[in-house]
Amino acid sequence: MSRRSEPSAPLSPLPSITPRGYGGTMWLEGRALVLGQKGLRRRIPVEAVEEARVVGRGRRSVEIALWGVDGSPGPVFTLDGRDAAQAARFVEVANGARSESGPPQGGAALVEERPVSTSGRKKGLGLTRRERAVGIVLLLV
Repeated sequence: MSRRSEPSAPLSPLPSITPRGYGGTMWLEGRALVLGQKGLRRRIPVEAVEEARVVGRGRRSVEIALWGVDGSPGPVFTLDGRDAAQAARFVEVANGARSESGPPQGGAALVEERPVSTSGRKKGLGLTRRERAVGIVLLLV
């Protein structure tokens, strides 16, 4: 396989598709796939993607295989999905936007990772579970 990075599609933003899974979510943002899972958010540029595929029971899950280095396979990220139609559409768009050849440094070098939140607080009132439970107990007393 050639290692030149040539986009096979124009550099326009990808459509909005968000397959939700058990323990995570994946969405398209600009020219990247974003995977939020286990407190970590990975931004994967389409240039890093060798192949996207639908897998698993019911064909509801999505696998994103990144380009490797020197012929070795790259990392694979999986979202255990809930909706087969969303998974199929996501894979179709991701494969249509990806490059036919990978970057020389491999796809993993292009992935940005960052923690989703370090505060431990949830949406809503900004209270942790324990703080909400204490508040409920105080109201009942």
